[in-house]
Amino acid sequence: RGWLQAVVGWVPASLAFGVAHIAGARMLAFGVWATGMGLVLGGLALATGGLLAPVTAHACYDVLAFHYLGTAARRRAGEGV
Repeated sequence: RGWLQAVVGWVPASLAFGVAHIAGARMLAFGVWATGMGLVLGGLALATGGLLAPVTAHACYDVLAFHYLGTAARRRAGEGV
């Protein structure tokens, strides 16, 4: 996504980022969320002049998201017992 922004621009790259995260109609809301995050992370790249800050922010988001998903899965597994 970082290289794409340099080629096509901030907004088109953000839209492509969102579309790339849609895996069917049920994921449309996530695609909208990803587009927004693409705008934020792309803006961070523009503001800092590099990819380190947005890559770090994306990694932090991923860690929190995976923690949330793991916690939710453990709760669901416990409910089935």
